[in-house]
Amino acid sequence: MAYAQQQIDDFYLSGFENKGQKNWEVRGKSAEINNDKVNIKDVDGYSYLEEKKINVKADKGAYNKQDSSMKLQDNVVITSEDGVQLNTDSLQWDQKKNLIETNDTVKIRKDKEMELQGDGFQADTQMKNAVLDKNVEVKFNKKDQTGMVVVTCDGPVEMNYNEGNAVFNKNVKMTDNELEMNADIARMFFNTTSKKIEKVIVEGNVKIIRGKDVTYAQKATYYDSNKKVILEGSPKLIFFPQK
Repeated sequence: MAYAQQQIDDFYLSGFENKGQKNWEVRGKSAEINNDKVNIKDVDGYSYLEEKKINVKADKGAYNKQDSSMKLQDNVVITSEDGVQLNTDSLQWDQKKNLIETNDTVKIRKDKEMELQGDGFQADTQMKNAVLDKNVEVKFNKKDQTGMVVVTCDGPVEMNYNEGNAVFNKNVKMTDNELEMNADIARMFFNTTSKKIEKVIVEGNVKIIRGKDVTYAQKATYYDSNKKVILEGSPKLIFFPQK
């Protein structure tokens, strides 16, 4: 059955759980309703999750009444109560599947401590677990103002915020002041509160550059607190004596 198209100003829509508790709401400057699709201008919505509330904004949105999913378009910004902000050009939000995803470039910032950027993104709606598909760059700003740790890779990168770890894949490069580490894969462990890096384990074709000195190995573990590196797998060291 076809329904007549409707135009509504100051649009508002909300969804509730079976127990009657509101779990999401969305507002818009205007909405065009046509059958099972609602096109919304100036989207401003909230997702009420068990642990936190998330704000979602976009210039345009298309809401599917059948499955309660939302396609967001242009200047998409997601902000959580714990200081995580995501920016992208488009995003598919599926509350029932607990999934948000996009093929576009994504920029994510956690307060002033951590910044991520990559092409293609999937995560649960609380952004506890996330995957950046390719061309990934992650920056950790040090609170002691001693510099910045930068990690780049071809991807993908799998991040688990709750457990405080991330896995970087393919052509991984990490720089920390004068230290540079290159490897096939890197596993990073960080404090979930401060986001401070605790250690990084790199494996496969490991190359470490510190000043003019170069080290090769199959595996290395780097501890950020004392800048200590433990080498495994037939390490080879090349030193250049100081004059």
